[in-house]
Amino acid sequence: MKRALTVVALLLACVACNGGTGGSTPTTGDIDQIESTLDAIESEMAGD
Repeated sequence: MKRALTVVALLLACVACNGGTGGSTPTTGDIDQIESTLDAIESEMAGD
């Protein structure tokens, strides 16, 4: 569970960093990948 929370924190930091620097708008593929990652984390946490 600790690893999952670390991944979530890193993911949110990455999204915040990209948004704050005027980076490109996330594509549908990027959003799908983020949702998939979060779904996997939720599944892992539910199994704990």
